[in-house]
Amino acid sequence: MQHIVIVGATSTIARECALIWAKRPETSLHLVGRDDERLLAVRSDLLVRFPEVLISTHTVDFLDARAIDTLVSEIGQSVGIDKALVAHGFMPDQLAAQADLSLLKETLEVSGVSPILFAESFAKHFFASDSGTLGVISSVADVRGRRKNYIYGSTKAMISYYLAGLAHRAFGTSVKIISLKPGPTATPMTGHLPNRGLAKASKVAAGIVEAMDGPTGVVFLPKIWRLITLIIGLLPTRVFNRLNL
Repeated sequence: MQHIVIVGATSTIARECALIWAKRPETSLHLVGRDDERLLAVRSDLLVRFPEVLISTHTVDFLDARAIDTLVSEIGQSVGIDKALVAHGFMPDQLAAQADLSLLKETLEVSGVSPILFAESFAKHFFASDSGTLGVISSVADVRGRRKNYIYGSTKAMISYYLAGLAHRAFGTSVKIISLKPGPTATPMTGHLPNRGLAKASKVAAGIVEAMDGPTGVVFLPKIWRLITLIIGLLPTRVFNRLNL
């Protein structure tokens, strides 16, 4: 039996990942979120489609470090954890976050600090057993600070930097660290953006599941974003600052 923990399990991409994993034999899913009612709705939907799959739900305060560590420890001790996907976060309106420091603080905490708290707790469990795969969703928004979303982008840059260090720490062990960098994807979080060019959540999820079957690495979804971010990162500052990105 492979035990998979999904943090932020009510998000669109996480639900699509759960649908893929639920199709696999001998798999159990452990859904983690902040809202019990929404978690149970996701569980019910999965069980209607895959009644044979073992699915548990767990609610926790995403900013309570002690509660997070306790939850991860309890799941690890009760069933073991083979894979963990950290998939939560939100993107505020940039102008609103600039004007409201409370919203800015919430963005930094929920989209930056919280995923790292979960990741470090899972890492502690995995390193203790010298096994396991940790995937954390960052974003291509981490490549460079841009006027349109530098607050959200800064949380992703923090996560990507953290994961780079964690992967370095994991080198030479059997623990796998996957930094997942989707481009703009059609989800409620991007509902304010033009739909043209947005990736489908189901395709991004398929890429995540595939990546978490593979080795440690940084995975761009779709793959074209590796080239796009490389180009953006190499632009001279005087050129970049003239662009309306």
